[in-house]
Amino acid sequence: MDRLLENARSGSQSAFSRIVQIYRPLIDSMLDRYSSSTDRDDLRQEAMIALYSAVRTYDTAQHQVTFGLYAKICIRNRLISYRRRNRPELSEEDYRYDALRADGADPADSVIEQEAYRSLMQVMDESLSDLEKRVLALYLQNQSYAAIAQALRVSEKTVDNAIYRVKAKLRKRI
Repeated sequence: MDRLLENARSGSQSAFSRIVQIYRPLIDSMLDRYSSSTDRDDLRQEAMIALYSAVRTYDTAQHQVTFGLYAKICIRNRLISYRRRNRPELSEEDYRYDALRADGADPADSVIEQEAYRSLMQVMDESLSDLEKRVLALYLQNQSYAAIAQALRVSEKTVDNAIYRVKAKLRKRI
């Protein structure tokens, strides 16, 4: 994956297309969650921009968080920001703030994403056990509980408990 990311960063359209192909199921599942029939195409475009931004800003030198997790967070945040921008009940100040954060053309966007990424990494490093980190990495790759249990040589109940603990810890810390 690191080589594919580097090629995409270097401008290889085929490398980025391959990344899109790999993460299309993730994008589609997130669109199902955040879109309505009227804005699905707009949200798909937002998700693609977020994926491209994730490719540009992911730190391949670290090995604690997979690119899949990082991409999922970037996509989710961008989709949420889009939905907030398009809700009439938000104030003008909220709209400007979300627009600034979500605008991929803003030079501060990369810095904000990198800070969020480092913060998430620190929280995960401090909060999660080794087993929880491994379970989370596989879970975010859309692996079933059975597949995770088999890969880690633990029971499905252990996987279920680990995911529950991860969610509780991250919810508490974030």
